[in-house]
Amino acid sequence: IPEKETTGNEQLLTESESREAEAIKEYKSKLPEELIEKLKGVTEGKNALVFCNSRGMVEEIAVALKGLSPDMVNNIFSHHAAISKSSRESTEQAAKEGLISPYVICCTNTLELGIDIGNLDMICQVDSTYSVSSLIQRAGRSGRRGGKATIYVCCSKDWNLIRSIACCNMYRSGMIEAPRR
Repeated sequence: IPEKETTGNEQLLTESESREAEAIKEYKSKLPEELIEKLKGVTEGKNALVFCNSRGMVEEIAVALKGLSPDMVNNIFSHHAAISKSSRESTEQAAKEGLISPYVICCTNTLELGIDIGNLDMICQVDSTYSVSSLIQRAGRSGRRGGKATIYVCCSKDWNLIRSIACCNMYRSGMIEAPRR
């Protein structure tokens, strides 16, 4: 068996990974601790998308989940427009091909439409969506392989809970905004 070639950067990577792991452990999220713990609980052991309304929220939740789940650090990803296209595509491909499982992808609307990432067990929405059609689209990411489409909504503030309830009620009443042209 040939010996593994080295580049001399292995020590640097190990030190960098150690610093990152230490930073994650020390990180204190600005979000309610209960919200992060609930997200951890409902996504644990599942292939899940966690939709957020901003890039900052995506990063905040991804780092906080990594801090609560050290064994999942390499299976929790951020996915938004500020991340390079190649990194986003690598995450999508790994999820689709089952190279990572279980996984949690914290994302913005970058994963709302048309990207096949394979089987999903759970869809979460943090805070209210901005539209009923967005709620429908995100919920529709689950249940694609014959299951029922479901979405777990959790809110960081009371106002977001009220908006989420209103959005769900509008959907149930058939009040869906017209598509943009």
